[in-house]
Amino acid sequence: MRSTRQLIARLRASGSESTEVEVKAALHGFPKSALETMSAFANGSGGTILFGLRDKSFLPIPGFNAQRVHDAVSNAVRSKLTPHPAVELSIEEFEGHRLVRADVEELPYFEKPCFVSHKGAYGGSYVRIGEGDHKLSEYEVSQLRENGIQPEYDRETVEGGSQEILSATSVNALLENAEYRTPSAFMGVERHVALKRLNVIAEPYKNAKPTLAGLLALGVYPQEFFPQLTITFVAVPGTSLGVLGPEGMAFTDNQSFNGGIPAMITAAVDAVRRNSHRAAVITGRGRTDVFDYPDVAVREAITNAVMHRDYSPYARGIQVQLEMYSDRLEIRSPGGLYGGIRPEELGRAAVSSSRNAALAKLLEEVRMPRTGASVCENRGSGLARMAFAMERAGKDPPQFRATPTSVTVILRRLPSVAAAGPPPPPRGPPGGRPPQPGPRRAPRHFFGPALADAVASGRVPERRLDDMATRIVAALRSVGGVGARRRPAGSPSPAVLRENAELAERVATRSAVLLRHENGVLPLDPALPRLVVVGGRAETGVLSGGGSSTVTPPDAVQEEGFSIAQLSLPKTFHRPAPLDELRRALPETEVVFLEGGPEEVRASLRAGDTAVVIAQHWATEGRDNPDLSLEDGQDELISAVAGAAGRTVVVLQTPGAVRMPWLEEVDAVLAAWYGGSGGAAAIAALLTGAASPAGRLPVSFPRDEGQLPRREMTDPQSTTSNPGEPRRGGFPLVGYDVEGADVGYRWYAREGLDPLFWFGHGLSYTSFAYEDVETGLDEDGSPRVSLTVRNAGERAGVDVPQVYLAPPEGTHRLVGWASVALEPGESRRVSIVADDARCHARFVVDDPRWVVEEGAYRLRLARSASPDDVVAEAEVQLAGRVLAP
Repeated sequence: MRSTRQLIARLRASGSESTEVEVKAALHGFPKSALETMSAFANGSGGTILFGLRDKSFLPIPGFNAQRVHDAVSNAVRSKLTPHPAVELSIEEFEGHRLVRADVEELPYFEKPCFVSHKGAYGGSYVRIGEGDHKLSEYEVSQLRENGIQPEYDRETVEGGSQEILSATSVNALLENAEYRTPSAFMGVERHVALKRLNVIAEPYKNAKPTLAGLLALGVYPQEFFPQLTITFVAVPGTSLGVLGPEGMAFTDNQSFNGGIPAMITAAVDAVRRNSHRAAVITGRGRTDVFDYPDVAVREAITNAVMHRDYSPYARGIQVQLEMYSDRLEIRSPGGLYGGIRPEELGRAAVSSSRNAALAKLLEEVRMPRTGASVCENRGSGLARMAFAMERAGKDPPQFRATPTSVTVILRRLPSVAAAGPPPPPRGPPGGRPPQPGPRRAPRHFFGPALADAVASGRVPERRLDDMATRIVAALRSVGGVGARRRPAGSPSPAVLRENAELAERVATRSAVLLRHENGVLPLDPALPRLVVVGGRAETGVLSGGGSSTVTPPDAVQEEGFSIAQLSLPKTFHRPAPLDELRRALPETEVVFLEGGPEEVRASLRAGDTAVVIAQHWATEGRDNPDLSLEDGQDELISAVAGAAGRTVVVLQTPGAVRMPWLEEVDAVLAAWYGGSGGAAAIAALLTGAASPAGRLPVSFPRDEGQLPRREMTDPQSTTSNPGEPRRGGFPLVGYDVEGADVGYRWYAREGLDPLFWFGHGLSYTSFAYEDVETGLDEDGSPRVSLTVRNAGERAGVDVPQVYLAPPEGTHRLVGWASVALEPGESRRVSIVADDARCHARFVVDDPRWVVEEGAYRLRLARSASPDDVVAEAEVQLAGRVLAP
C-alpha cells in the first residue's frame, strides 16, 4: 500500500484524481458525495479518499477539522452505507497540516452492491470510472446482485412455445448421445423425462413447454420468440468504427446470424475466416492455409460468449457482437463477469464459473453440425485452449475487457513489436529504401495486393520483404512510434493536455446557441427509455470546416490534373463521436443510431421516440456555397423524422446561417457550430442538462437567400460571386460594399427585414427577469445601463443582457453586454458601460478619423438585436468629439 505522501505526489504529478484515489476538501464537514465515492470503491477494486486537500492543487486546507471529519466518516460507514464496507481510517500529518485518510476495501462479490442506504440499491449504487463516480443503472445493479446467486433465466419456459419449435433431428441426436454417455440416467427412460433431465423442457410431461436453454440449443429459429438473441458481425476497413474504406464503405461485411447456438457459432466462425487474410505455408507435407486468427481461438471465444452471456430480461434485447478491425477481432457478450471472477483471472485452467448452468450442461451433449463435436466441454478449459491456439500461431495472448454489463475478448491479428523484442538484423541483401504507397509517389501502388501477388509468385523474395519491414519497424522504434511509448522532450504534460481538453470542451459548450425550444423537450430525461440519433456521422465525430492546415506546393494542383474549380478538400471529423458521448451521458437509456434516407429512417422510428438529428453544412475558404440549404437531402430527412418521432431535436453543425424550412415541425434546435475536439462532449452536456445553454448568436440567420444583400451566386464555377470584377494575379477582386457600414443585423434593421433569428438571440432552460433598470451617462460621458437580473426559473442558467445605441440618424449598434450566471431564484446587479466609443462613432473617409457626433442617441436594453426583444429604451445626449487614433 502506498503512503499518503506517495499518493499525493502522484496526484500532483498527474494533475488529476484516478480510479483509485479521490480527494475531498471537506472544509465544512463530511461531504455527502463521499458516500458515493465509498460505494464506488466498495463495488470496484477498493480505493483511498483523502480528506482535507484542495481538489485542483492538492494542497492541504488550513483550518480543516480532521477529528470531526474522521468521526463523521466512521459514523457514515456504519449508518449510511449498505452493506457496510471495511474502511480503515487514520489521521495523518502532511506538510504541517492534518489530513484524514480512508482506505475503502472491495466488498466480497456475493455482498455487492454497496449503496447509499437512503437511496436504495437501484438509486444509490456507484462504480468508479476514471476519476468520477458513476451511478449504476438498474441493469448494472442486477448484474452485481446476480454474483451472489445462481441465475436460472435459462430454465425459464418459452411462453407461446411448444416442443414443435425444436429441431426433431437435433433432439433425437441429443437423446442418442445422452443414452450412450450416461446409460444409467437415460437408458429406457421415457422421452419427455429424459428431456426434462437435460433441461430441454420445463416439466416431465409430453406437452411441456421448452426452456430457454432448450430453445437456444435445439431450436429451429429461436429468434421467432427472442429476435435479438443473435450474433451480429461487422468487418471494418480500419482500426475503429466510422473509418471509411477506399470506396467510401463503412463496413466490408455486415451480417446477423440466426438459428440455434450451434448454427450461429458455425456461421460466425465462417464469417471471420471469410474476411481474414490468407497465407500459404509450404512444408514437406504440402500446403497449409493460415488465416489471421486460429479457428480454435475464434470458436472458443464465440462459444463462451453465447454460453455465458446474460439471458435475463434486461439483456434479451442485446446481441453478441463480433467486430473485425484491420488489426484485431473483438467478441462482446452482454453481462459482466459472473461469480466474482476478475479479467486478469480469465484463461486460467482452474477458473470456471457458469452463469447459465442449465444451458452449459445441455451444450455438453449437443453436437456441432459439421464436426459432430460437442459444442462445449464445460470444464473451464475453453479460454486456456484459446490462449494456447493464439500462442501456437505466434500471436499475442487474448485480452479481456470487462464492464458491469459486458465482457469483450480481443484477439490481435499481429504480434506486438514490444512482445516480439528487438527487430532482427536484415536477412536480405542490402537495398534502397522501399517505395512508399500512394499516387504521389508513383502511378501505381507497390504495397497491398500487388506486393502480396509478387511475393506469392516468387518475383519478390520473402527475404526482401523481411528487409523492407525491418527497416520500417526499426525506424518507428527509434522514435517511439511503436513499442514502449516515451513522451518527447518539450511535449505537453498529461496535466496540460487535460487542461487543453477541458478548455476545448468549455469553449464548445459556452459558444453553442439554443435557437428554439418548445414542449420542454430539453434537457433530455435521464430515464428516457429510448433515444434515436439520426444522421450527421454521429457515430464518427464532429464535423470540422476546411482550411489551410496543410499546404500544397505551387502548381501542385495543376500537376495532379485538377483545376481550381475541381479541387475538393476532405471533410474532417473530430473524435469523440456525439453518439458515444450521448451513450455515456444517458447510461439508463437505449441510444440507437439510424442512418439512411428519409423513408428508411421513418420506417425505423416509433411514435414515442425522442430523436436527435445531427444536421451538417460543410464550408471551406476554398469555395462559395451556392445557397443556404442543407446538403444531401437533410431538410427532407429532418421533416421525415419530425413526422414519425414523438419529439425531435435538431443539432446544427454549420459555420453560420442555414435555411430551416422544417423549423415549425421540430421541438428544439441547437446551433453547435464546428465544435472541434470538445464538440461531442459539449453537445451531450447541453442536451442532457449537465450544462446550460449560454451562447448568443454572433450573426443573424435570414429566412432565405432573398433577405441577403447578395441574393444569389452568379458564377458557380468560380470561387467568387462576381465574375465580372477585375482580377489580380489571376484571381478576382471582390467588391463587398453592398451594405456600407450597416452589415449584419444593422442591414436587416435598415431594410425593415425580419430574419429568422436575430443577432444576439439565444435561449436557456430557465427564464430571467430584468428589474430596476436605470439608464444614464458614466462619469466620462459613456452611456450606461444598470439593472438587476433575476433567475425566475427552476434551473441554473446564464443570461446575456445586451445594450444597443443608435446615433441621431442611423441604426442601433451593440455597444456592451454582460454574461450573468445565476442559480434558481438568485439575483445580481450589473452595470453595462459603453466605454469604447468606436462602437458608436462614425469613420470619416475623406479625413481619416473616428468621430462621435453630438446629439440625442437612442439607448436600448434588449435580449437580442430584434426590435421585439427590447426591454427598455431611453434617450441620452452625447457630446461631439474626435477619437484619438
